[in-house]
Amino acid sequence: MKAALDAPASAAERRRVAAPQLRFDFDEQGRLVSLQGLPARQTDERASRRAVLTAEPLPPSPAGTRRVESDRFTATLDPESGAVRGAEFDGSVAFTEPGRKAWAGHAVYEEGAFRVTLTGDPRIADEGEGGELRGRRIELGTRSRNVTASGNVRHTITRKGKADPPGLLGGDEPAVLLCREFEYDSTARTARYRENALLRSGRDEVRAPVIVIDEPGPGRRRLTASGGTTSVFHPRAGKGAAREPEAVEARSRDMVYEESARRIVYTGDVEIRQGDILTRSPEAVVTLAREGGGVDRMIAGEPVEVVQGARRATGERGTYTPADETFVLVGEKVVLQDVDRRLEGRILTFQVGGDRIRVDGREEVRTEAVFKRKEPSKP
Repeated sequence: MKAALDAPASAAERRRVAAPQLRFDFDEQGRLVSLQGLPARQTDERASRRAVLTAEPLPPSPAGTRRVESDRFTATLDPESGAVRGAEFDGSVAFTEPGRKAWAGHAVYEEGAFRVTLTGDPRIADEGEGGELRGRRIELGTRSRNVTASGNVRHTITRKGKADPPGLLGGDEPAVLLCREFEYDSTARTARYRENALLRSGRDEVRAPVIVIDEPGPGRRRLTASGGTTSVFHPRAGKGAAREPEAVEARSRDMVYEESARRIVYTGDVEIRQGDILTRSPEAVVTLAREGGGVDRMIAGEPVEVVQGARRATGERGTYTPADETFVLVGEKVVLQDVDRRLEGRILTFQVGGDRIRVDGREEVRTEAVFKRKEPSKP
């Protein structure tokens, strides 16, 4: 059985409902106040067993057709105008519109808010953006593509094509974001992940109270983490390497990842550690490997402090190459303080896990000191 529900003129769409059974409820004045779509009573296997609501935009609207299927539904109407006030859908709800699909156990549509609220293990597949969103509760804008989600939110972002650069958001493995609260603004093309936000991309990860992904321009996605960030990256071993390099762990107040430049900028009390080398600086810039899956280079400063066991060194800028696990500290006055000696120069080179260190003197008086690391005496 089918019926048509007229929408307000401002909505510029025609709505149709179909179900095995339609029940019409009228008030004392004979005005329609509700409509129910119910399962079929007959046992004929060929009979339709689903209730369907279709919203078709009227010309010249460019919007696409929206469709909701469920086991049953109830729609409430304004008795004066006959306009739909809202509707509830129960049982295997499936929502489709151009570029987006959604599924849930229960859905509520609010006409005034132009919003659909999904509960009962809801999930959304965005074919345009390439990803899937899950949560305990998801809200969709029917006049926009805005989305909010709460409770065990899980957003999976897949690489849409070979044109996408590899990295945190476009590697061979999907990037997965977890949080408690999620918001997506379709106009600003901005996704916000709040409350214990976590991004995992392969073995790499970023943690922060708030993570924001936006797209300032085509192909220029940007990730911003704030409120105290922690990240872990696993560099790839160089050719002929006997083992995989140690993981690079970074902590800072804020970080910004620019996908097109494959660059991460850390600011605010930055600490970066790989193996036994720890650096402290107000800012650090990490460049990801061109093929993805690891760190190519890190530059920290200015100034920067390096700690390796009992050694402490300070300089203007430090460059770290995880592939060969080498850290080079430079400046007009690089100072190294060991257990029982102090050296000054312009270039100092550390090796992760190594017992040797090199200090190069000024260019006009080129000197070189090479010595073994001494461990402090044990109490």
